[in-house]
Amino acid sequence: MKKRNMILIVALLVGLIPAISFAQNRSITFEDTTWKDILAKAKSENKLIFLDAYASWCGPCKFLASQIFTKDSVADFYNTNFVNAHFDMEKGEGIELRAKYGVNVFPSLFFINSAGEVVHKAVGSMQAKAFIQLGQDAMNPEKQLITYKKKYESGWRDAKFILEYLGKLKDSYSNYDEVSAAYFAGLSDKQLTEKENWLVIKDYQNNADSREIKYIVKNKSKFSKAFTESEVDGKLRNVFTLKFEKVLRAKVFSQTAYDSVKEIVEKSGYDKTEDVFAVADFSLYQRQKDMDKFVPAAEKVIKFMGTDAGILNAAAWTVFENTIDKDKLSAALLWAKKGIDVEKSAGIVDTYANILFKLGKKEEAIKYETEAVELAKKEGEGAEQLQQTLEQMKKQ
Repeated sequence: MKKRNMILIVALLVGLIPAISFAQNRSITFEDTTWKDILAKAKSENKLIFLDAYASWCGPCKFLASQIFTKDSVADFYNTNFVNAHFDMEKGEGIELRAKYGVNVFPSLFFINSAGEVVHKAVGSMQAKAFIQLGQDAMNPEKQLITYKKKYESGWRDAKFILEYLGKLKDSYSNYDEVSAAYFAGLSDKQLTEKENWLVIKDYQNNADSREIKYIVKNKSKFSKAFTESEVDGKLRNVFTLKFEKVLRAKVFSQTAYDSVKEIVEKSGYDKTEDVFAVADFSLYQRQKDMDKFVPAAEKVIKFMGTDAGILNAAAWTVFENTIDKDKLSAALLWAKKGIDVEKSAGIVDTYANILFKLGKKEEAIKYETEAVELAKKEGEGAEQLQQTLEQMKKQ
């Protein structure tokens, strides 16, 4: 095999044979007909329907349409195994389908049998490999959402099953509060510390006033020994930070209401409320675009979340967008560089390049933006936009 590969490489180098083309020239074939006819075709071919429920203004929908549905591997798999349909949920027959299937998130990706029954569902955009896996799961009765629903209704309640079922509900943007609440209600305090139940709490209990969260706060050392302190603190910090969301999202900000939530959190018994307040302040000053207060708040958050590339990128980009102050931009540049060291991605490299450019370091900015474009190509998303940024940098 190695010898054969060497012959191929040499042949390409000397021009004896043409270079291999990797062009993607196939795409998912969508039915251009009525929903009634699509159901009939699914029945006659004994196939599930894949329904792409989209909206014309939806960015992730456009990404799927242009970058995923047009890949040969995706097209071949979906054209072979499904009757494919797509409807704009805000036009024509799509309006009726939106009401019928309760579409409230775009894109919603349904797998429907010929009787019009949803057997599997997911929401949002994804890369080709995950999208093919989604289709494979939809074809496997053991992995279909409808199978999990039927098992739950028949009394299945073990932790492993519940964790998987909640994951299916979450991926399909279905309400899982009733399922998680019923499950927790059947557990004793002692059972809450079991690994399987901790995983359910960690991923699906977000009510700071719940019995489960109060129990974790009271018995934090026990949970920290059983799992890790950083994992337990991360969960508690996220839960208590959520208490600020209603105040932060209000059309008119109320400092009184904000301080009131701080008092409630302070009385919770959690020993790291200052970290919670730092994250809340980070969100508040980010929304208010108050960089004099945001930068100190971000510094506090980065002290205990400095290995989170997403936080580092969000902090750095917020400063880039909202100030020309060189000291603040220099601080943001350090955060972005730290983010690159943690997890290099097109997004964080782009942030680093933009801050460099704003600081007047054009050549270095172009170097990093070029790298961001190449990373985006490998990641399969956003390369065109970053290329435009790169061209703008070169022109200025």
